[in-house]
Amino acid sequence: ALQMAIQHIYKVPELLRFAIKQEHYLVTENPDKRFAVAEMWVQLYPRDIRGHFSLAAEYLKRNEPDRSIEEYRTVMKLDPTRLYYLQYIGDIYRWRGDFKNALKYCNQYKEKCPKDYRTYTAFGDLYFTMGNFETARQYYSDALIIDPNDITSAVQLGNVALESGQVEQAYQNFQSALQQARTAAEKAEVYNALQDFYERTGQIRLALNARDDKFRAQAEYVNPTTLALNKIMDQSLKYYCLTGNPAGALAYLKLIEDHLADPWNKMAAAGYLEIYTATGQVEAS
Repeated sequence: ALQMAIQHIYKVPELLRFAIKQEHYLVTENPDKRFAVAEMWVQLYPRDIRGHFSLAAEYLKRNEPDRSIEEYRTVMKLDPTRLYYLQYIGDIYRWRGDFKNALKYCNQYKEKCPKDYRTYTAFGDLYFTMGNFETARQYYSDALIIDPNDITSAVQLGNVALESGQVEQAYQNFQSALQQARTAAEKAEVYNALQDFYERTGQIRLALNARDDKFRAQAEYVNPTTLALNKIMDQSLKYYCLTGNPAGALAYLKLIEDHLADPWNKMAAAGYLEIYTATGQVEAS
């Protein structure tokens, strides 16, 4: 379908051509041309928000967070109502470990959107990353007061308990979140947390079961290629090795690899790396 779109690209509106070209260069593994398309998009249409959003993503891939932040700021100048971009900027600072600036943007978003539960979730994520678990717990609890259906904050309360050494409380939080989850995406989020919980508490077979439940849920809302890539990048192939079944890991990975088209099948290398590392095969790794 993408090849046909490229062949007939002159028939579509010019702005749409940029998005099609970007996808084309992603699949044909040409990141430099993909980046050049994003740059040209912004140069020719400086008021098109989609172009700046695309270029911001490209800068993040190239490990240029400052330039990504500038693109997000440009978006906000073009459309001041897109206040959630303040959170995008705050998240970048948080990932960089610049907690002072992350806190500044969290506060800006809270001032402008005091009733948005995501404000409190953002503060919770920041303090969780900083290791201030008690403050993080309070913000996640506040988020749930505003929106009792906020599964992310419910899951994060479990993660706070786990990091604080309250293993039984963490398990109860995750089970409560699972009962509360309504959509397949919410269930997948909880199963992912349970998978990590079981892995960290040494219950590998239960972690494997939680992983399978997670991917069954994801199959309801993501496309097959994304699902296959998620299975490779999940870092759960080592579970087979830890339970004495490395052959099972290889068989599972090979099945995924065979169903992926080029160039995505090359991502299987990450899975083989995980298996060979787990089994101590240094040269193969």
